[in-house]
Amino acid sequence: MNVLIIIVGINGWHEWTQPAIKSIQAFDPGIDLIVIDNASDTPYPDAIQLPARVCYAAAINVGIAAAGDPDWIVVLNNDIVATGSIREALAWMTHDALWGNQLITFGDLRWLGLWLFAIPRSVREAVGSFDEAFEVCGFDDTDYCLRAQQAGFRIEKSNLPVLHYGGKTRWAVPRYSEIRLKNKFYLETKHKIQIGDEKDWRVFN
Repeated sequence: MNVLIIIVGINGWHEWTQPAIKSIQAFDPGIDLIVIDNASDTPYPDAIQLPARVCYAAAINVGIAAAGDPDWIVVLNNDIVATGSIREALAWMTHDALWGNQLITFGDLRWLGLWLFAIPRSVREAVGSFDEAFEVCGFDDTDYCLRAQQAGFRIEKSNLPVLHYGGKTRWAVPRYSEIRLKNKFYLETKHKIQIGDEKDWRVFN
């Protein structure tokens, strides 16, 4: 089973990204790993350097384009730490679903938090790239999940051995709350749905 991990980061090399990489490699030595440096002020070593900052969806797409065709691609935020073998955990997961450690529901809608997406080849082939119209980040995960469901895949909660420190960078982005609302409107218009307010969601971590 071929597994490739994509980590996208902006700044925080010593604080977040390097420790995340080391924790993954401690449990999965030699695992294929692509690091995307989304135009950090101080460039990351041994990473794909983006010349200008792009939205999270676009950065992920760069990683996927460079990944080849592994059985699984696992997309991770940089503010995580692995607590066990990701490769071993994936061996128990089926290829007819999109998986993530955070499941969110509202009525009949289900989506996953994009801090961790485990994407089998079958889903990637059917769904394609992440939608780069979502600014910065936010609801790009909901969109990808809805598209996966439309293609006939399930949206399932995983328990990969990864801890998340919880969006340590996005809320520092200027006007992020405003951008997030804009992304929500784009999502609802695109899919002709209403997803309610965050207080109405059920979140399973």
